[in-house]
Amino acid sequence: LPEELSQSCDLFVVAAYGKILPAELLAVPRHGALNVHPSLLPRWRGASPVQATVLAGDTETGVTIIAMDAEMDHGPIVTAEQYAIPNPKITTPELSTVLAQNAARLVLEVVPSWLSGNRVPYEQDHAAATYTKLLRREDGLIDWTKSAVHIERMIRAYQPWPGAFTFWRRGGEPVRLMIESGAVVAMQHPDPAGTVVLVPRDAGAP
Repeated sequence: LPEELSQSCDLFVVAAYGKILPAELLAVPRHGALNVHPSLLPRWRGASPVQATVLAGDTETGVTIIAMDAEMDHGPIVTAEQYAIPNPKITTPELSTVLAQNAARLVLEVVPSWLSGNRVPYEQDHAAATYTKLLRREDGLIDWTKSAVHIERMIRAYQPWPGAFTFWRRGGEPVRLMIESGAVVAMQHPDPAGTVVLVPRDAGAP
């Protein structure tokens, strides 16, 4: 940072930033740096917590604000707010919108009390930490040997990117086929997983 800017910094507030800030940068603001994270830390540290929440079928999540240190989503918790997921078919964009709204309100509540010294952070339970990863395009490729429940969650979790997809042969060439929605149907079929079949609508398919 330019010297004149660094001397005037009171607080950093970081959200949706996928890299670790170095310790020398975190030391610049007089009141440290706060990170707004869309999960109940220490669950789902890392770059894709909302996608991981949907993929795991979690029934609750939340927003956590931590005092940042030089490790990934590792710092002590300043505050956390739980959110019950009422819609079992929620998508990543839908959940992201809800958490962003909650996070904005929570930041406005926390910053004044943090600056005045009235917030005492507490350590995370590091032994209970779970981790997510930076998603890549190939993560959206459906493995048809997985359960129907897993694949349906994957379709919702990976919207809008990387998307859930498979390959379809047309004219002898593989074509990427994006899967926009899915449903789990209780039925048995003799063909192997991934076989395209015609399912009658009265069997419960969409």
